[in-house]
Amino acid sequence: MILDPDGSEVDWLVGYGPPPEKYQEKLDKAQRGVDTFKSLSARYPEEPTSVEVMLKLALKHDSRNRLEKAEELYNRILVLDPGGNKGTTDFINEKVSCTQYAEFNLGYHALRNKTDTSPLKAFVKKYPDSVIVKEAYDRLSTFYYHHVAPRAEAEVFYQEYAGRFPSDPAALNSWVMRILQDKAPVNKGIELAEKAIALSKASPDPEITINLAHLYLLKGDQLKAVAAAEKAAITAEDRLLLSIAEVFLEAGREDQALAIYGPAFVRKNYKTVTGLPLYVNFWLHKDKNLESALEAGKRTVELMPNNWLTWYWISQIYIGSAEKAHYFP
Repeated sequence: MILDPDGSEVDWLVGYGPPPEKYQEKLDKAQRGVDTFKSLSARYPEEPTSVEVMLKLALKHDSRNRLEKAEELYNRILVLDPGGNKGTTDFINEKVSCTQYAEFNLGYHALRNKTDTSPLKAFVKKYPDSVIVKEAYDRLSTFYYHHVAPRAEAEVFYQEYAGRFPSDPAALNSWVMRILQDKAPVNKGIELAEKAIALSKASPDPEITINLAHLYLLKGDQLKAVAAAEKAAITAEDRLLLSIAEVFLEAGREDQALAIYGPAFVRKNYKTVTGLPLYVNFWLHKDKNLESALEAGKRTVELMPNNWLTWYWISQIYIGSAEKAHYFP
């Protein structure tokens, strides 16, 4: 948040995304007063028909979840420039019309807040060649078809999504994730995951390989599941080790689960407790490795004493061990 000396809002940057030099550019630009909330708010009454000013101001409101104000501006853009000829903006380093971006954001709001897929589905049909179309499909997947939609409806959607982007590993993996949720059709999921892995061979994504391992477990092929998990473990970040350990445990390989997500993981994260609460919960529910889980829990509440959920998990370990639940100094 950037404030004037009188305390009034000048601008804000919500969230951080690499690279750091690009973020610094945004910060420097805001400090110079370029396209800040304050400067755009002043320009809008002076340039009431500028769709570019309107879109920039709408995006500022959107970033603070001021949806009513943002939508009012998006809709005004559609009224002033229905053909998308009066201004452009950048989306992933490509130019798109302000009208198109406004339509996309209105569609996203309807999806997120009303579970209404129709505006975004209309968007992908209206702008089939737009750089935003992939993002529209991704949000339809994330906010509706992955969890909420009935299986038959989701299958139709993912056939369309994968058909539009047959060489995009992320699109294929989105369908894989829905198949894992439904636990069917497993063979189709394996086919999609293997294709996604082949397409991303130059830059392997261990998450897709972990999904393949879970599909092999569903099929009952533990050897292939373990092989996939072992492959994923080579490049996996710490946040993925829980999922890999899950595969090893389900395949009866507790020693391998402990090797990648056991006491050594606690020692590695002992100073920062990063990931330790999830570690405690994971092993508590597996009813295994409880001594290490207890150590991780104690360390977590030592550094984060207000983490009530970890206190609860600690008590459950003691109760499960037939010991009296108690607190630690």
